[in-house]
Amino acid sequence: MPPTRKKSQEIRTKILEEAQKNPSGLAARISQKFSISRQAVSRHIRALVKAGELIPIGRTQARQYVRPENEEGERRFGFELEANPAEDVVWSQNLSSYFESLPENVYEIWQHGFTEMFNNVIDHSEGQFCIVTFIDRKQEIEMRILDDGVGIFNKIAAALKLEDIRHAALELSKGKLTTSPLEHSGEGIFFTSRMFDQFFILSGGLTFSHNAEVDFDIADMLPLHTDGTFVSLTLEKSSTRTTKEVFDQFSSEDDYSFVKTMIPMRLAEIGNDKLVSRSQAKRVLSGLSKFQIIVFDFSGVETIGQAFADQIFRVFANQNQNISIREVSCSDSVKKMIQRARANSPSDSA
Repeated sequence: MPPTRKKSQEIRTKILEEAQKNPSGLAARISQKFSISRQAVSRHIRALVKAGELIPIGRTQARQYVRPENEEGERRFGFELEANPAEDVVWSQNLSSYFESLPENVYEIWQHGFTEMFNNVIDHSEGQFCIVTFIDRKQEIEMRILDDGVGIFNKIAAALKLEDIRHAALELSKGKLTTSPLEHSGEGIFFTSRMFDQFFILSGGLTFSHNAEVDFDIADMLPLHTDGTFVSLTLEKSSTRTTKEVFDQFSSEDDYSFVKTMIPMRLAEIGNDKLVSRSQAKRVLSGLSKFQIIVFDFSGVETIGQAFADQIFRVFANQNQNISIREVSCSDSVKKMIQRARANSPSDSA
């Protein structure tokens, strides 16, 4: 006989209490206390995850379930990815009503940003659960999307055979990067990150962020390991930014194709390594022949080596004369090295 609604509520209340005390071995403790099967406990846990009252951490047998710490104005939704949720349906049924009172441009940014990021979870995460958190603050809204999949940077590193996971952040910043080229253009994260005031990804201890105030990408390693991928999007309710102006900034006027990219060169510096070698330059240049305009942003980069500069600003430039290559935010040292590379003739290759 199936449990009564009262009994189900009693079981779920106890699950939440036990998760607060100790998330380890949760299913076994509940199974023993109520003399029900592990499968029955799992059904209750899945219902609580879907309601946003539990967050799954870890994968398969090592998975634990923890209680979220709620902020005022916070709502949380859980989705089982095996049920094949559609991003537009999730948006219209669960989230759109919270944005309808906002200006049209803000609504459009949120619709675009959420559907792009949630579709990435569906198509790429290889996870089982996704938690979407909506936080309505006085002047801004933040949305957090957490999945329990393989992790975005691990997936990029594996697909591109990168030696260091930190190189994945550089590849992500270029745009037109996708691990499923037949299904995706690879433009989603690039444009979404520039529509919001703050855009943040954390996965496997590596962070990737874009802040509209400084307008460049930042990557950093944190002293922790995280399963899956955590994405945070933040936008002021009164923002005047539009999706059109973001697309216009990097698109051609005639056919609206994605033709321009800006490369944050500081992401190519791994640890204490300076940008000195041709191999480092080739890593930066990988995939850039797809663009018509490339802007190299040297913010935070103090110096570069002769071979590094030569590979980009002479060798690559001569091989791709149809591409407009520019540089911004250069120190005097970086400027001199770029000028030296451009001054050399093609026959002067080192």
